[in-house]
Amino acid sequence: ELLQFQGGGRYAPLSAAIGARTLEVSLRQPLELLRTQLQATQGRLTIRTILQEQRHRPMRDWMRGYVPTLLRDVPFSAAYWFMYEEAKRQITVPETIACNSGLRTLLHSFVCGGFAGTLAALVTTPVDVAKTLRQKRQGSGSSADT
Repeated sequence: ELLQFQGGGRYAPLSAAIGARTLEVSLRQPLELLRTQLQATQGRLTIRTILQEQRHRPMRDWMRGYVPTLLRDVPFSAAYWFMYEEAKRQITVPETIACNSGLRTLLHSFVCGGFAGTLAALVTTPVDVAKTLRQKRQGSGSSADT
């Protein structure tokens, strides 16, 4: 519906992806921090322990890694959906490869999605590494990147 609201133009998937991913990252970030901390621990650590430690910390500590996550996820989604829609317009699967229309649709989506996902991942992976390293840092002095 958002694409129709924007007139269905060439850049509609780009702006829809930016808005949707920004909202999603904002809601998911506290859980992402808990997950990263659990994965980074050497000993036995439970979600309960992490929640007890985080409970009294300010919101900026809960949002540690928010900016790098936005810098990774929003460009990925924007690039992915823009390239996917462009590829859908320019790539066709001939009947000689797949005579069944359902199979042609599946192949078309697979090729376009693979192409768009590969290019978007190549661009955004370095930012993902930076985000993970920042979240792993312990101590409240290094967490003010919100």
